[in-house]
Amino acid sequence: MYDQALDKEIARVNKHSHNLLNKYVEWDQKIKSGQIENTLYGDLIDFVNFRLETVDTCLLLIEKEKIADALGLCRSILENYMLLMLMCRGYKLFRLRDPERIRRTATGRQYELHGC
Repeated sequence: MYDQALDKEIARVNKHSHNLLNKYVEWDQKIKSGQIENTLYGDLIDFVNFRLETVDTCLLLIEKEKIADALGLCRSILENYMLLMLMCRGYKLFRLRDPERIRRTATGRQYELHGC
């Protein structure tokens, strides 16, 4: 039995996932390094870049209905996410935020909108 609702959900998730990947690529082009660069930050970005390539491969496998292969790679991504959290000592070095919810005050300071 062919499930159109499942295909619709896969298409929706893939669309949003590709959008997130594209936003990450756009953000990567905005990174600027000063005269002195902490090697850890460069290593973390490289680490994440390689994992995002794996995420892209998972999405392609899902589109081709290779679900078992995609699940195997997803496990690897989860393990690498946990490794990233250990490398960063939790959220000490980074915190993911929705840029749509960040606003600036008249003095230029940033604040984040909270709530629903």
